[in-house]
Amino acid sequence: MGTCIDDPILDNVQRFGNKILIDNKTASSKEIKEMLRKTSPKSYKMYSAGRGLSKAGTILISTGGGLLLGGATCIIAGFDDDDEVIIMGLISAFGVVEIVTSIPLLITGKALKKKGIRYFDQNCLSDEPFKIKNYYQLNLNINTNGLGLSLAF
Repeated sequence: MGTCIDDPILDNVQRFGNKILIDNKTASSKEIKEMLRKTSPKSYKMYSAGRGLSKAGTILISTGGGLLLGGATCIIAGFDDDDEVIIMGLISAFGVVEIVTSIPLLITGKALKKKGIRYFDQNCLSDEPFKIKNYYQLNLNINTNGLGLSLAF
């Protein structure tokens, strides 16, 4: 099985498109992390690093958005003191810097998570090709903008 540690859990793992099934149930993020930890240390490292970067990016974008909104609101509300306006402007600028910094973290984190799963697919499931199935799903989307179709694969 490539560079995987042989584990009975692999007998129950299936991949359908972008979903991983364990015992014919969609696996949670926690289950995926545990499976990777037990069976493929290299995949686990990539996946965990991606999760960490994604979390850091989410925290930065959230706090940056809060600082930007808070600083901008205070400036728009109109302070009489010039020092307060300068401080609020700096807070807003710091919020913008956090948002800009978070974008590469989010993108890199998502890419690393996908790379870890892809490595697992190629090295742990490739010897049993019947387990990797092509899965296509046609979805009907209805929202306030109208009606649409999407193809997931």
